[in-house]
Amino acid sequence: MQEPIYEYDFPPPYIRPQEWFPLKRPFNTYMDKYRDEKQIAKEYLLKKLKKTHPFRKPDPPPKYPHAFRMDLNLPSWLRVEKKKERLGWGRVNEHS
Repeated sequence: MQEPIYEYDFPPPYIRPQEWFPLKRPFNTYMDKYRDEKQIAKEYLLKKLKKTHPFRKPDPPPKYPHAFRMDLNLPSWLRVEKKKERLGWGRVNEHS
């Protein structure tokens, strides 16, 4: 007798209707909720491939990533995104 297989199809996550002016929500993550997931994945892949070279080993990450100067003329949300990228945090965490 074969073992039983229990499968459950989860419903898609609820995403509330888009608002014209979403208050107290970061707009960059808010807008990504309503974008195509394939487009977001493509952007991350292109960003990753831009830094890699097919015939060289990847550079080791710096020991102290925040020790390097950051442009202070950037908007606050972009500075936070760059800090997260330096640390390897964020929505896409690939350490290769």
